[in-house]
Amino acid sequence: MKKELYTTIGIVVLLSVIGLNARAQNSNARLSAKIPFAFNVGNTAFPAGEYEVTCTNPASSAKILEFRQKGGDARVLIQTSDIFGRVQESAKLVFHRYGDRYFLSQAWMPAENSGLVVPKSREEKNTERRLSGVKMSTAAVAMK
Repeated sequence: MKKELYTTIGIVVLLSVIGLNARAQNSNARLSAKIPFAFNVGNTAFPAGEYEVTCTNPASSAKILEFRQKGGDARVLIQTSDIFGRVQESAKLVFHRYGDRYFLSQAWMPAENSGLVVPKSREEKNTERRLSGVKMSTAAVAMK
């Protein structure tokens, strides 16, 4: 009886560890996005183009998002915080839009119910104040 109990507990622990490792590896995947407009990540401006997005430390409570231009030198690391919602079928980036200015707001990974929120930068706050009559909207770009 004890042997069966210990075997069952061992199997449950092993499956839990395997599940956590698989999730951590999935969260650390490098995803690609083709962004059709110029935008800001934090205080860094980027042109339209193809980008790679990676969460560099998925096991941490203060995740760092790496944003890198494909084939270029442009890159930024930004600290994010978690946001919880529905499980996402596919990965996406969400941008705040003020007139023709776009600012990265959130990153959602596939098959997860938590996303990464990018804090508003000084540049975004200034744009928001300057264009106070313009209503902020959002734009989403799929990642693969």
